[in-house]
Amino acid sequence: MNLTVPCPFTLERQELAKEKEDAEAFNEMRQFWASVFGWIFKDGWVSHERYAEALELFTDIRNMTLNHLTGTDREAFMADTAWIETSRKRL
Repeated sequence: MNLTVPCPFTLERQELAKEKEDAEAFNEMRQFWASVFGWIFKDGWVSHERYAEALELFTDIRNMTLNHLTGTDREAFMADTAWIETSRKRL
């Protein structure tokens, strides 16, 4: 391996900090899905017995996310997750 060749990529300090932040967010998301694996499946299926619990979990996630969104991002997220509110009304 020739270590005398300079790396063709350079990242500014801000870019490195953003990469680290993104990696941490990705790891947190993986940990979350690992924690619900076995009762909330990748396709969204959950047993009848745990449906209310899963719905409460997704309601919390939705509300936390909405606190950080504005404008069209918020509107799109609200539309994409409207099923949560509809489902809650049915319980």
